[in-house]
Amino acid sequence: MTTKEIILDKLRSNKPQFSKLGVREIGLFGTYLHNEHTIASDIDLLIDFEPEI
Repeated sequence: MTTKEIILDKLRSNKPQFSKLGVREIGLFGTYLHNEHTIASDIDLLIDFEPEI
């Protein structure tokens, strides 16, 4: 399993908790998405929230 797959698996397994916080979708981008990360890389996430009502 690649590091990217591990990150995506962790995000998927926590989806119910994220939904409770109003998270609609989470996307991975940057070096981890393209398997170009180094020891100094951070994990880049784009988080889309449900609109406030």
